[in-house]
Amino acid sequence: MTKLPKATLRTILRDEGVTRISGKGLELYREEIERYAYALANMSLKWANHAKRQTVNEHDIKLAVE
Repeated sequence: MTKLPKATLRTILRDEGVTRISGKGLELYREEIERYAYALANMSLKWANHAKRQTVNEHDIKLAVE
């Protein structure tokens, strides 16, 4: 799994009001965000394939989120 940059994750957390997070907390947050991102990509691709397309579009992602 590719690791998202810690700085990006800290920015997201800070924007939501988190001022402090432990190292282990940040690592778990990263793992969960990445797990969600991979699952979303997989489901989006399934919707595109269902529509007989290889290109994932906005509609596929919206369906995957629902």
